[in-house]
Amino acid sequence: MVEPRRILEGPDVKLIVAIIKGFRKKPTWDAIVAKARKKGLPFKLRAIQRQPLVKAAYESKVADIRSCREDRAARHSEGGRPCSRADTKDLLSEYEARITDLTNQNAQLAEQLHWLRQRCRRENIEVAEINRPLAFPRVREQS
Repeated sequence: MVEPRRILEGPDVKLIVAIIKGFRKKPTWDAIVAKARKKGLPFKLRAIQRQPLVKAAYESKVADIRSCREDRAARHSEGGRPCSRADTKDLLSEYEARITDLTNQNAQLAEQLHWLRQRCRRENIEVAEINRPLAFPRVREQS
């Protein structure tokens, strides 16, 4: 007995679109068909390629991967070794400014930690047990 042909419709198209979105690298049509067959979809390559939602999902996935690759390439091209002494001096001055900023930030955080520890001692709370903000002390009104 011959099985009736299954028509590629809504839920099947959504499943194929989800398969395409699940790829981490650029999907190939053969890989999409193979994954669809593993999910129990008996459709051929041409039937899958004819669906406009599937085409749109494939093209958007390829565009996303292309933009990610371009971003990664741009980040890697920015890094690297400086080419001249002037570039080295510029890079060194940037690093010194960054070190200064981080040192100042570290000093502020150390001061905040100091005051937090003092408040914890006053409230009889262990510093490691803090999982809620401490209540602000009430200001006494002068009469």
